[in-house]
Amino acid sequence: MRPQIHLATAAQTRLYTMPRRAHQDGSFNVVSRLKVTGPLDTDRLEHAVGAVVARHSALRTTFAWQGDQVVQVVHATAAPSVFRELSPTDPTLAAGPGPAADQLARHLIDGPLDLDHGPLFRCTVLRSGEDTFDVFLVLDHIIVDERSKAIIIDDLCASYADPDVDLGPAPQLHEFTDHGDEDPEGPDYWTSRLTPLPPRPFPDVRPEDQRTAFKARVCEVRLGELPSKRLDAMAAAHRATPFSALLTALLRSIWRVSGVPDLNVAVVTDLRSQEEEFDTVGFFQNSTVVRETVNPEHSFAQTMDRVKRSVAGAIAHRHVPVGHLVASLAGGYGDKRNPLYQIGFAYSNADTERRWVLPGLTVQNVELEPVDAQIEVFLEINRVAEGYVGKLIHAVGSVQPERADQIVRIFEELLERAADDPGRDDGVASAQNAGPAHRH
Repeated sequence: MRPQIHLATAAQTRLYTMPRRAHQDGSFNVVSRLKVTGPLDTDRLEHAVGAVVARHSALRTTFAWQGDQVVQVVHATAAPSVFRELSPTDPTLAAGPGPAADQLARHLIDGPLDLDHGPLFRCTVLRSGEDTFDVFLVLDHIIVDERSKAIIIDDLCASYADPDVDLGPAPQLHEFTDHGDEDPEGPDYWTSRLTPLPPRPFPDVRPEDQRTAFKARVCEVRLGELPSKRLDAMAAAHRATPFSALLTALLRSIWRVSGVPDLNVAVVTDLRSQEEEFDTVGFFQNSTVVRETVNPEHSFAQTMDRVKRSVAGAIAHRHVPVGHLVASLAGGYGDKRNPLYQIGFAYSNADTERRWVLPGLTVQNVELEPVDAQIEVFLEINRVAEGYVGKLIHAVGSVQPERADQIVRIFEELLERAADDPGRDDGVASAQNAGPAHRH
């Protein structure tokens, strides 16, 4: 059966055409690594993977140019290489230091998926013992976002638990129109909001640093259960969301380290607006820019009030593709160094990887650290039962490790203080005393 051809969304077009794609690395890989203990039935898992791929057309999609437009090519059946099972002695595993599972993880994290030929979803099982397995799911970001990943996990678990289960029809990404043109006032809003662009808070990468500039380093972030509950209560009392409270702390932390008060933060935003889209596997995300100027005379609560208003304005115009803003406002800065998204922030009130439930098996998620940083500073926070947890991923060529550690320390301290008393001085020094980011 011939594949179906549909126009790519604006968000997919940007991911397909970004200069980073030419680097042939795994920058856009979404990877999960699971340590499974127990009698895993790999035939049953392969059947479950096939059922999920059959249900969601995004997992059977590749991309191509058609004239001057990028299109989605939706194939009728899955590629044969969607599922594979390996042993530690498999000749396809490259020789290297450490256990075979760690070698495979490094390969899958850094190895690109082929957008033109696929597959863009793969499940690899490494049998390391009689009842021990490493299971890897690898998807390209162009076909999946965080909500989509949760849908895939739920479907895989349901199909593995009962191979005869009827998962039912699912809405498909290509059935929905692109929302990019639904906001005629959006471009003018962003032009007025972002022009002129603020200064970059972190220094430019030196030419000699280019090859390793975006090597990633990760700093763990954690706010305990009780302080997290107090933070939630404080935000609610001020008619703000935890998202606004966390973003406020990030802005004030970046200012203290860089000395730059006028800041842009690219916020990962879900574009789903129709009920059917909530159950659809696909890429429904945009980077929405929140711009705010930190006033050292303001308390945390005062800053948060300004931030929540900035967030509301940005969300109201979230359907304007960030690629359009890059082209019109900051096209000369290159791919990773653009001031519109030198700093990024993502927040989720759920931990997707905890959704794994396979009967008779123990499933443990293994945290994976990225090889390359997508942008210079990216903060990712999840709300789980134990509190707020996350990580700050930074490009070592732009932000020195000690600076990144300082951002995290200040961020955690600000949240703890704000949870107790958001109206008092949060300990931020004056603008004249804020330390600028120094070069190596």
